[in-house]
Amino acid sequence: MMKVDLYWNVRSKLYSVRSREPGENYGRVIARVETAVIIDPVGVVSDNGRRKVIAKQSKNVHAVIRGIWVGGVANQTDRQIENFIGGGIRWFYNPYKQTEFVQGTALGPNDDAPVSARKWRHLLADVVREGDRVTPRVIARPW
Repeated sequence: MMKVDLYWNVRSKLYSVRSREPGENYGRVIARVETAVIIDPVGVVSDNGRRKVIAKQSKNVHAVIRGIWVGGVANQTDRQIENFIGGGIRWFYNPYKQTEFVQGTALGPNDDAPVSARKWRHLLADVVREGDRVTPRVIARPW
């Protein structure tokens, strides 16, 4: 288990895991994964980074999920993943629509429900594959 920042890498279509542990790997990407489990997750958005995205209409890493990385969930079905989260709530972030991560459902985000309003126990980040399309999905369970 280690302190990390987790973010969606649009080029590799995987989550990048960036170390926050003191030492030579601090700030470096230490893994790229399809699934990740994070304990005590917190959504962090750099306001300056968000403004640059809007001004330049280009993507950059300015929003991360910060917490304790305990690994991933290999070879799990959607049902097993949903059982793992059990009562989980989806997280969304779009720099053009939100200033922070918000809660939502499979139908979409609820801009009036920031994730910062609650404490979260654990979070599962995985991908949904539909043909050639790869979409990130984040589900968290509150305390």
